[in-house]
Amino acid sequence: MREVQGRRKWKGLEEQRTLFLGIEMVDFCEKSPLLKMMMVVRVVGEERKREAQQREAKLLEENAAYEREITKCEAKIQEKLQEAEHFQQKLKELDSIEENLKTELQRVQAGSSASQSEKSAQLMEEKIQMLEKKWADVQEKALKQPSPAQREKALDKQLHSLMEQLAAKQAQAEALINEIHIKEKELERLNALWRRVEDTKEATAARNRFAKSGPIYGYETDTDLDGHNNLPYYSGGRSEYRQRLRILRSFEF
Repeated sequence: MREVQGRRKWKGLEEQRTLFLGIEMVDFCEKSPLLKMMMVVRVVGEERKREAQQREAKLLEENAAYEREITKCEAKIQEKLQEAEHFQQKLKELDSIEENLKTELQRVQAGSSASQSEKSAQLMEEKIQMLEKKWADVQEKALKQPSPAQREKALDKQLHSLMEQLAAKQAQAEALINEIHIKEKELERLNALWRRVEDTKEATAARNRFAKSGPIYGYETDTDLDGHNNLPYYSGGRSEYRQRLRILRSFEF
């Protein structure tokens, strides 16, 4: 940087010197054409030299800028290399942690497999005990329940009992039917008697319309009493007949 500043200062001094010389030479060359031509050539050379120096200075500045950029890049590269080395170290640490975790996982899985096997064995034992208990219950129920032969014998006995009951019910029904026939005949007899009583009452009423003596009324009263005395007997027989019909219907199959 100092070198560049020194060159710039030297360049300024050279330009001032060239300018002073040029002014002096112009005054001198106005008097001689040859000198004027030589002066022109010299000025052109000086100008080219000055341009070359400017280009050189510019190149030096650019080179210095490039060097600064290169230095920055090298610093960044060094920084990145350090970061890469740091990351490499971290990666190694992570690899070590991963290995430790894998080892721990394998150990836990082995312990879990053993625990799972033990638990499965325990569940299997419980299932076996439950099945044994169910089998014992089935055997106990089988012992308590009768055999097919015993059930058949019991059903035959029950069937004979039902048949005997049916025969008894049929006998009762036949007896009731016979009694009903008897009651029907008695009812017919009572109906006939009732009709005769009604006829007698009608005849007595007809006689009463024309009779005027007391015995006739007494006879009517006796007839009426006989008729009323027969009515309860008829009503009682009819009620008993209905009761027998209900009993008979209750034994129908």
